[in-house]
Amino acid sequence: MNLPSFEIEIVLEIFSILFLPFLSDSFVPHPSFSNITFFLPAFIYFLANPKEKCFYEPLLWLSSFPFAILCIGFGRDSLLFHEMYMVCFYNAAISFNLRFPLFSYLLKGLQTWFVPLQLHATIVEAFIEITKNSFTFIEAVLISTGLSSVAYATFLNEAGPLVSVLAGVLLISVPSLVLLISFLLHVCSRCKLTKEKSSLLVYAASVFVVIFVSRLWVSKRIQQKPEYWVFAQVFLSPYSKKRITILVWWIMCLSSYIGFVICSHNGSFFRDYFGSKGELLNFRRKTYHALIVFMFLPTYCTDPYFVHLAFSGVLFSFLFIEGIRVLRLEPFGEIIHTFLWQYTDNRDHRGPLIISHIYLLIGCAIPVWFSHALRGPVASAELLVGVLCLGCGDSMASIIGKKYGKIRIRRTEKTLEGTVAFSVSVFIVLQLAHRLRICPHVSLMNTLAMSVFTAMLEAVSLENDNLILPMYMWVLYRVLENT
Repeated sequence: MNLPSFEIEIVLEIFSILFLPFLSDSFVPHPSFSNITFFLPAFIYFLANPKEKCFYEPLLWLSSFPFAILCIGFGRDSLLFHEMYMVCFYNAAISFNLRFPLFSYLLKGLQTWFVPLQLHATIVEAFIEITKNSFTFIEAVLISTGLSSVAYATFLNEAGPLVSVLAGVLLISVPSLVLLISFLLHVCSRCKLTKEKSSLLVYAASVFVVIFVSRLWVSKRIQQKPEYWVFAQVFLSPYSKKRITILVWWIMCLSSYIGFVICSHNGSFFRDYFGSKGELLNFRRKTYHALIVFMFLPTYCTDPYFVHLAFSGVLFSFLFIEGIRVLRLEPFGEIIHTFLWQYTDNRDHRGPLIISHIYLLIGCAIPVWFSHALRGPVASAELLVGVLCLGCGDSMASIIGKKYGKIRIRRTEKTLEGTVAFSVSVFIVLQLAHRLRICPHVSLMNTLAMSVFTAMLEAVSLENDNLILPMYMWVLYRVLENT
């Protein structure tokens, strides 16, 4: 049974973005250049010929959506507003360039006229080149937009120490390491070195970059030695007891999950319960989402600063491990690849990178990073929206939809039953978190609105849930709580 299309899914997708400003008290509904910049790209996407909509969809996600995050999430008074406004405008030109190559002249003109856009253009080109088709065009440009915002915040001295550290490692250390490793691998190939010696050289290059690039940058930003600073944050801080407790909790959750994974692979119960390999794979992938819920949901508001630090550290670890896997470095590369490959889906097969687990981490961390950049380490329910979307909502939507779903949404092949499961699970868990004093109070109406609208977007959008939904629900929370 299929729901009639009539492009109703696209209408709902566009509406989910365009209605956001009308909830904000600061929005003035009169024609202005900034408002036209926000609404016009989405309307062009809506009015486009159905056969050409794929060319115009980036307008919604690369221009209107980041503009909503900028205006509603951070405000027009932010020092970043002018730079990021031009980035949204530039992203619209990039989107038009997909359909009309003549827009390439406009892109060059914008870079010449507004010099900071050269940094954004460089980040976009470098990201696409390094990741090599592992991300869709929209994903690559949207992530690059986030990296550009972190870079601008650092240069404008609007970022705190942790955000500056994140910017330096992602924008300086990682590209430096990629270039150095590429050179070393070329030399190893020419010299016909063994795989073991090549791996040893790559590890040595990584140590070199960590010591002479990352460490120097971090030391400059925090004004002390990084290793001592991390030790002090955990063991010498006034919050040390709390942070050690959090670490113990995380270790217990990881140990339990490893035991569960071993049992699920060796036992026959799960293979008998799930009728197909696809359902079993989906269940195993979503148990990783459940792990995120149990690990982070109780700790987000307990110590937001420490969770921010932990997410940043784990992101760097994931990137390093993925590098070992991609290059098949001895002795761990093949082992890591074999383990991770069994959890992959079609999105992980587009390019050399396995991105699902990294996407999940980034999706859960985005609200923490945004909130910390905006207000500092303040306990708030907005910190939880990433884990609510992905750990609770997306997992329940996938499991219920695949097992019991009958009414399909034509555009995405998702099910109405899964969408209802998404909304109900997010609503219940957020209210339960408040009752258990895990997070501050969120009104019933705001909880209902966030769960329903985020579930609607998840149902009708073709974009990656792990990237889009946490940002969308964070903006929705911000506008509802400030109304």
